[in-house]
Amino acid sequence: MLGTTEENLLGLLVGQPMPRGREAEFVVEAGSASVFGARWGELRPRLAAMLTALTPAALDQTYNHPRRGAITGRDVLIVVARHAVEHLGQAELTRDLLRAAR
Repeated sequence: MLGTTEENLLGLLVGQPMPRGREAEFVVEAGSASVFGARWGELRPRLAAMLTALTPAALDQTYNHPRRGAITGRDVLIVVARHAVEHLGQAELTRDLLRAAR
């Protein structure tokens, strides 16, 4: 989720180079939770600054999304929000299933 958020918001909307190893993002290793927390701690202020500086013109602009084709900046925000909420739902469902199994 963090990789696609960074790729879409900082890479696509801002134009920062965002090399991404998507497959590597799915490898679970010891300490993954702490790595995730540290990455979020570094990424969150960068995203907040970027969103604060985002102009209405940037939201109206059309971007060439690598997997979705031409979409507006607003659509990019919707894609990122929807993706995050899907993962939140998956995490909540997994948590609830684990609780029910106990």
